[in-house]
Amino acid sequence: MISRIARLVCAAAVLLASTGHPGSAAEPLTINTVLSLTGQAAFIGTTYQKTLLALENGINKGGGIKGQPIHFAIQDDQSNAAVAVQLVSGLIAQHVSAIFGPNLAATCRAVAPLLNNGPMEYCLSPSLHAPKGSYMFSVGVDTRDQCAVIVRYLREKGLHNFAMIVTTDASGQDADNGFAEALKAPENRDMRLIDVEHFNVTDPSVSAQLVKIMAAKPQALITWATGTPMGTTLRGVQENAIGIPIIMNNANAVAPQMKTLATVIPPQLYSYGPEYMLASANSPRADPVDRTYFSSLKAAGVDSDYISGLVWDPALIVLDAYRAIGPAATAEQIRDHILALHNFRGVAGPFDFTDGSQRGLGQDDMMMMRWDPAKNVWIAASKPRGTLR
Repeated sequence: MISRIARLVCAAAVLLASTGHPGSAAEPLTINTVLSLTGQAAFIGTTYQKTLLALENGINKGGGIKGQPIHFAIQDDQSNAAVAVQLVSGLIAQHVSAIFGPNLAATCRAVAPLLNNGPMEYCLSPSLHAPKGSYMFSVGVDTRDQCAVIVRYLREKGLHNFAMIVTTDASGQDADNGFAEALKAPENRDMRLIDVEHFNVTDPSVSAQLVKIMAAKPQALITWATGTPMGTTLRGVQENAIGIPIIMNNANAVAPQMKTLATVIPPQLYSYGPEYMLASANSPRADPVDRTYFSSLKAAGVDSDYISGLVWDPALIVLDAYRAIGPAATAEQIRDHILALHNFRGVAGPFDFTDGSQRGLGQDDMMMMRWDPAKNVWIAASKPRGTLR
């Protein structure tokens, strides 16, 4: 499968299609995309947008897909489920074969009922759990696997009593379910979730919840919120002088968000994600797929972080389907092409969609990380799967 990517990757510039002629006047191959460019999740949506545009420019400079340029036609759902439904309904009415996005659990869930018979939709939130064999796919490692990695890491660190503060939105509900499932595993019988507190994404403070949590004396605190609510949470951690390890959900591990949070980052801040998030991943020893990813973003002036890598691989996967089938590919053909992919090498790891996950990645592609405030980088805190050995 690496050879297939090589046909898309241009070592000298960004990406190279199979064969093509730069400067072709062919009609662009349009990939309709719905992102949160404004609203609560704008920091995620705009990072996705910058990454996709860098990918688009690089592929087109390399000759497009068999001589045909590509174009990500991006619409803004304003981080709003109702708007996402409206936009996706409009695209379905146009009989498009594929849709990229939305990028929130709530917006993906809202549009899911519209897609029973296509088009192929690639949800850009790991919190969507798409039915096996459906027209929906989801990025990254499943939230349930993420929770399992976190609990395994805490267990191996000897931090058996932990607490959580979680938003009441779709993402927070998904985390509640994920950790409840992880704690059912026999190896986690000694792990204790001693308190869970919830708050609304619009709440201006979570101090009352944090006071209650700390009264239970946890050894670590998992904070599950995205965007502004994470800032609210970490301000509360700072105001209450909470010194235990804080594990932040990785949707916030984005360059603009980390800059926003800089003044409230606690001394022991942890997150989790694929190895490409580490500062050490971008090295001369990296393989060609990784080097191309890092050099492409650098050339476009885009920061490499969790979100940029999260969208990079799925974009290549969808483009690989068009390359193999042609620009007239139907939703069913694109879905079936992706479902048959095995060992498709991306920056997040080798994708295997034959496992029925509708995402192709698992716990082996996730590790724990610690934030180094002096260097503003993530450094490894565990091996893959959250293990220390």
